[in-house]
Amino acid sequence: MTPVRGYPLDNRCLISSAARIIAVSRSVMVIYDLWLLPISYSILDADFITNGTNKRMARICLRSLSINLYPDLFRLLNFFGWIVTSTTDGVEGVGCGVSLFSVHSAPAGFSELIIHVADRKLLMRHHRVTSMLSIAIPKGSLEEQTFLLFKQADLEIKRTEREYNPKINDPRIGKVKILRPQEIAGYVAEGYFDVGITGHDWVIESGADVIEIADMPYSKQGSGIVKIVIAVPDDREIENASDIKPHSRVTTEYPNITRSYFERLGIPTTIHFSYGATEAKVPDLMDVVVDVTETGSTLRKNNLKIIDVMLESTTKLVANKDSWNDPAKRRAIEEIRTLLLAVIEARGKVLLDMNVPAGKLDELIAFLPAMKLPTVTKLYNSEYYAVETVVAKETVNILIPELKRLGAEDILELDILKIVR
Repeated sequence: MTPVRGYPLDNRCLISSAARIIAVSRSVMVIYDLWLLPISYSILDADFITNGTNKRMARICLRSLSINLYPDLFRLLNFFGWIVTSTTDGVEGVGCGVSLFSVHSAPAGFSELIIHVADRKLLMRHHRVTSMLSIAIPKGSLEEQTFLLFKQADLEIKRTEREYNPKINDPRIGKVKILRPQEIAGYVAEGYFDVGITGHDWVIESGADVIEIADMPYSKQGSGIVKIVIAVPDDREIENASDIKPHSRVTTEYPNITRSYFERLGIPTTIHFSYGATEAKVPDLMDVVVDVTETGSTLRKNNLKIIDVMLESTTKLVANKDSWNDPAKRRAIEEIRTLLLAVIEARGKVLLDMNVPAGKLDELIAFLPAMKLPTVTKLYNSEYYAVETVVAKETVNILIPELKRLGAEDILELDILKIVR
């Protein structure tokens, strides 16, 4: 295909819908058939590197573009970095771990490269502004584990000089903000964010009209299951919530949940909102504490006993209803959800590989746990079989000696980064 030449006047690049290629020279970049209408940009700061004549590497860092007319292009170029390699035979380019381009020899009139778009639909899907998501990340006890989860999902949250406005280098994510989990559900419901991570308890407490699209069982200390409990001093003759005296003073960070709970019991109480250190206010200032706990250890240290559980809660991925009903945004949200849940699913599991003699295979398979069934492959020109399965990490200390006893050899234990159901 013969490209339509662009003109290097004033270092401008012409974008047209005439073809399906991107042509790059030292002074001009021409992009065809990507954006449906012709638009011009100024290349104010571009790096262009060549190495040799048969093998070329081009990295165009369009750090400063005239983006007033079409900011989507800037986001796309800034994300992918346009790292492309070429040989005399032509090889694939690299962008975000996805092959988007192939590079071939330059035609007459162009001193450098012609880049053919290998997957136009994929390229367009990555740049579409309608799929750019805004995400609210929880501050506080969930913050460290949330950062770790996103990093393991290859969605690393990178802090900037503005502490509460980090970045995620992913074309689906346009804005990230760190907020208190108490506020996130409300802001997502009001449309300030497309998705957020917060506790189910805060969704109920705020009354936010959001969609809980995934259970995210993780927390600061363990599996992520926490409880909102009612606690009283150890020396009180109170064994359950119905024993609480009318007009007792109750301190809590969950006034709405607490009020509804005692109204259902028919017990009038005076509810005082707590800004923290809730357990410290009983018995001197308050009679009853309603607090969230994972293990109950802090309450016990303060001589309090749990008499009832109001609510069990886990971390949730929540979505704005309008965003969830938008097809492009929903697809992007579902892709992010897949990556996050794959990491959580893989936690606590390992991959076991082993070689097993044919005569001992059936007995070993009957013993071996698996997600569905073990994978069994006959080794080349051998009476051995390779067996592969996923097991709980906590069982490996029992499994491996038993597998060896049953005839397994060359046993490997491998960490798993993601399991996509």
